[in-house]
Amino acid sequence: MPERTTADIDLLVEPENFERAISQLIQNGYERKKQPLGFMDTRLDLIGQRMISSRPVDILSSTQPWIHDAVASVRWESETLPIVDLPYLVALKLDASRSVDQGDLSRMLGFASEEDLDRVRVVVRRMLPADVDDLEQYILLGRYEAGADQQ
Repeated sequence: MPERTTADIDLLVEPENFERAISQLIQNGYERKKQPLGFMDTRLDLIGQRMISSRPVDILSSTQPWIHDAVASVRWESETLPIVDLPYLVALKLDASRSVDQGDLSRMLGFASEEDLDRVRVVVRRMLPADVDDLEQYILLGRYEAGADQQ
């Protein structure tokens, strides 16, 4: 999808590494924001902590089993930029339900291949079965915006 500039970096870690990730950032000059990140109505049981420095970092995790699959799905954009695979990014954005995430969903899904969309469908069906219809709407909207259905 086209890149979107953000002010922060999100790190997804397994729950057993959550406090260790916070400690490592503190050792590197970050400060822990007093309040943990709040996720209203999260169905994925997300927890999070914002770390403050010149570029904020949000550490995210969950105690649900999907977290291990999501962390294992990481692909490397470069030697230093790990990115969680598309199906898990989509599930996280569906769970967040913020307007900026809805825009991201249509852009990500509009440019995705059929193979990638099938993988997304499998993960969303497993993790967020109530969102399957919404997912299909984001796919249609994204394809329309990307010009894929205008032939």
